[in-house]
Amino acid sequence: MRHLFCDRSIVGVVASLNKGKGFLLIDSVEYKACGLSCLTEAGTKKVPIRWTGATPKMEQVVRIGGTLTKAAKGFTLVADKVDKP
Repeated sequence: MRHLFCDRSIVGVVASLNKGKGFLLIDSVEYKACGLSCLTEAGTKKVPIRWTGATPKMEQVVRIGGTLTKAAKGFTLVADKVDKP
């Protein structure tokens, strides 16, 4: 498994939950434009987040810190911190 380390964080909107495993994050600007219906649009930027801590709420804006990891399709952010921006 290849890891890409970064000391930055990302901010986005929780668009989908998989309790105990993580959630899907979408861009805040896109969310403001079309809400959760953006999920079905091919051009929407989606970031899968692996997180086993307390589950954030749907449509909550969160800041994520962690390690970017190569996945079967693209990358997954393995979070070590989830909080409010």
